[in-house]
Amino acid sequence: MYISGVPGTGKTATVHAVVCHLQKSALDKDLPSFCASIILPFFVEVNGLRLTEPRQAYVRVVQMLMGEKMSPEQAHRTLEKRFCSSKPKMSTVLLIDEGLTRLVFHPYSYQQLQEIVMNRLEGSSAFHPDAVQLVASDARRALDICRRATELVGSGEVEGELSDSQTVTVLHVEKCLNQIFTGARVQAIRNTSLMGQYLLRSIRDETLRTGLEETNLRQVYNHLKAVCALEGVTMPTVGEVLSICWTLAKCGLVLAEKGRSDINKKLSLNVSSDDIHYALSC
Repeated sequence: MYISGVPGTGKTATVHAVVCHLQKSALDKDLPSFCASIILPFFVEVNGLRLTEPRQAYVRVVQMLMGEKMSPEQAHRTLEKRFCSSKPKMSTVLLIDEGLTRLVFHPYSYQQLQEIVMNRLEGSSAFHPDAVQLVASDARRALDICRRATELVGSGEVEGELSDSQTVTVLHVEKCLNQIFTGARVQAIRNTSLMGQYLLRSIRDETLRTGLEETNLRQVYNHLKAVCALEGVTMPTVGEVLSICWTLAKCGLVLAEKGRSDINKKLSLNVSSDDIHYALSC
C-alpha cells in the first residue's frame, strides 16, 4: 500500500499504530510471530524511487535480510526459495515506496485540527478556547505553537496579563506567532531570491520524502524541475543552481559539501522545515 499526503496528517503515526496493533495481535496469538523493529532484520524498507529499475528491489531486500550482495536474478531466486519453502519461519514486514494500492492522507479540516488539539489538552484548563482556534493550522505546528505559548505563560512576557495567570489566551498565541514570523531564520528565508526559496522548498520536500537529513543536488535538481514547472518559471541550469546553493550556504540556510561543485554535491537544511513553512506559507 502506497501512503501519501501533506506533512502533518498522521501518515507515520498511523503506520506505527498499525504495526503496534499487529505486534499486540502476535503476542495474543491471534497472528503468527513477526518482527517489525527497524534495528532488526525482519523489517525491510525499500525506497522505490531510489531504485534504477524494479528488479533492484530484490537486491535491496536480500542485502537487508542477509547482508549479501548479488545480481537481481540471484536475489530473486534466493528470496523465492526463502519465502516459498514449507519450512516454518518468522514473518517479514516489507515496507516499499510506490506500491500499487494507494491511500492518500488528505489535509485535516479546521474542525478536525481543533479536535486534535483539544484531545491533546484533555483534562487541562490551561488553554482558552479562543486561543485553540487561533493555532489550528496543521496538527504538528498547532501543537508546537501550543507548547511555545505555554512557555510564554510561565515567563510572564505578555503585557496586560496577570502574573499569576496560568491560562494561555489569544494574547499569548498572538505573541508566539509574531515571534515565529519575525524570527531571524524566517526573515532570512523571506529575503532570499525567489529561486533560492524554490530550492529551499525542494531540499525540504526531498528530505521529508526520504526521511534523511542529507540529500544531494542531483535529487534536489529533479525536484526543483517540478517546482519550476508548477510555478511557471524557467528552470535554471545546474551551474546556476550550484551558485544559488553557495549563496544559501553563505547565509547559513543550508549546509553544502565543501570542495565539490558537481551534481552530486551533498546538501542539507540548516533551518527547520517549519521555518520554511512559516516563511513561505507553502
